[in-house]
Amino acid sequence: MLKNKVYFQSIHNFIDKDSKDENEDAIAYIKNPLFDKIAVSDGAGGAGIYCKAWANHLVKNQRDKPFDSKTNAEEWFLSISESFYKENIESINKMDPFILEKFIKEGSYATLFFAWWNKETNVFHYVGIGDTTLFVFSKENEIFKTILITPINEQNSLDDFPKLLNWNKELNYDMSISEIKLKPDDILIISTDSITRWIIYHLMVIETFETQKILGESIVKSIDSNKLQNIKLSNPYKDLSDMLLKIENTVNKSETFFKNELEKSINGNVLEKDDFTIFFKRI
Repeated sequence: MLKNKVYFQSIHNFIDKDSKDENEDAIAYIKNPLFDKIAVSDGAGGAGIYCKAWANHLVKNQRDKPFDSKTNAEEWFLSISESFYKENIESINKMDPFILEKFIKEGSYATLFFAWWNKETNVFHYVGIGDTTLFVFSKENEIFKTILITPINEQNSLDDFPKLLNWNKELNYDMSISEIKLKPDDILIISTDSITRWIIYHLMVIETFETQKILGESIVKSIDSNKLQNIKLSNPYKDLSDMLLKIENTVNKSETFFKNELEKSINGNVLEKDDFTIFFKRI
């Protein structure tokens, strides 16, 4: 497939939701002279209110370059939290008092993953809060290997309630920037939780030892053995390269094709129903 091509899809949980407007995931990819920016957020609809709007606000307000200090990140978060409140409070004031009370008392929750790719140095800068996850795959002797899965590997279990950002709460998470030097042919995937777990379970089948080493003992112990066995029996991929190629060939097609492939996996009990977002890039 073509190098330096970017593909992404974001679609609502079409099984349980009636409208595309109910998609609480948000994604943006912006090409700038020095850094290409990628932002993905998953609004946590089960907590707070206006979570979809908050996820979109986070994504739209990604800085043009990585945070250079903890203070820098905290100032950014305070600024966008204040602007989100100001943009919404006037219209919410005109609604049911219950909505206003819930907005002020509980706020809005979302995961966040920011990345900045320096095209001159090939350094990939990133930070993630929650279970929206980055996968990096690198080719060695013509064979792809998984070299990074983050930040879901920081959880105690694969199904933990994720860390979330909320505009009306202090920034209690470390948003220090991490870096990885990318090589030609490396593949990046960023995905929200349902697709993330689908990828992890398939990696546990295709390259068990490498995946266990990256995820760590506590995550591996939380793997659902029945689900893993089901995926082993239905796994259509001969190796990791085959899986990555087929993911690419799914994401780069139409939304209808993407939806049909998701539906097959849902019906096969290997993919959880949720909003679905995935970003794919081959360096």
